[in-house]
Amino acid sequence: MRVKDALKTVFRKKEDKLYNRLTTVWSEQADDENEIPLSEYPRPQMVRKEWECLNGWWEYAFTGKDEAVHAADGRILVPFSPESARSGVERMLMPEEALWYRRRVHIPEIREGSRLLLHFEAVDERCSVWWNGKRLGFHRGGYLPFMFDVTDHLRSGDNTVTVRVLDDTDRGTACRGKQKLEPGGMFYTAQSGIWQTVWMEWVPENYIQDMQIDPDPEKEEVCIKIRMSSPASGKVYVLKAGTEWKDQGAEEWEASCEIRESDFDPSGRVSCRIHMPDPVLWTPESPVLYRFRIYSGKDTVDGYFAMRSFGTGTDAAGYPCLTLNHRPYFFHGVLDQGYWPESLMTAPSDEALIFDIREMKA
Repeated sequence: MRVKDALKTVFRKKEDKLYNRLTTVWSEQADDENEIPLSEYPRPQMVRKEWECLNGWWEYAFTGKDEAVHAADGRILVPFSPESARSGVERMLMPEEALWYRRRVHIPEIREGSRLLLHFEAVDERCSVWWNGKRLGFHRGGYLPFMFDVTDHLRSGDNTVTVRVLDDTDRGTACRGKQKLEPGGMFYTAQSGIWQTVWMEWVPENYIQDMQIDPDPEKEEVCIKIRMSSPASGKVYVLKAGTEWKDQGAEEWEASCEIRESDFDPSGRVSCRIHMPDPVLWTPESPVLYRFRIYSGKDTVDGYFAMRSFGTGTDAAGYPCLTLNHRPYFFHGVLDQGYWPESLMTAPSDEALIFDIREMKA
């Protein structure tokens, strides 16, 4: 090689550099562009049957921060951030820009006596949402799920969802972890936009809006608290440990609890305490779960919980330690940062998450 050619290779201009893109086995498996990514039900502790995943290809556009969108720049694969290779975009959202999303949603019919809820599991970092041109609202916080009721803006047939995202990354005050607009060293590639599942579900007019599960193994009971917009009678069933619900009908349950309208407080909350005789305790070596089903008014949700307790104590040598179910237990605090080369903070698949957990345990 001539000296001139060697020097040209070493000092090649930045735009001419060739990079070997990092991939994993999960990016190599993502060949079908029509397959909906991360299509699993996104809220396993509060499951309803009438739902639809809105992940997949959306239109996107970058504009100035204060500009309206006029035309799409192309397609983006939701729920992967535009900075990621998996999104199909690989462009960074800058603080002076806005990122727009749009897709059609087909509604065969508007159901009488029902509400349609539109869910976003996470959008980084500030976003406004429209349904058929009607502004639903604004959300701030890149790591939290949020929801809008779109019922009043529905029409039969095709509907349009529009999302506008802003993100200042390290030039703003929002939580960002190690993301930086100029990554390097210990700092990671910044990410923005929709990075967790988008989905919608049909619910009754009066539905279970949220719930809290408090297991108490010492008292042999679990307390399930639910909130509704207005009181409604119902019942909670808990199956035997390790049992799954069957679609075909009346399973044997461990315990149950009645919900009466008179038990609700003024805020629409009610607590249901269920006696759990001789509970099977959860441990990492024996991760047994209890399944439950709540009927309240016309609403039905399924969920699960584990009978376990955490605390502090002393080990056999008298040293302070953490305890699980009142016994000393060694907690190995592995830092799982969950950044994938092809999809950043969004796991490319459930299999990728499972692999991380098994490797940490090993």
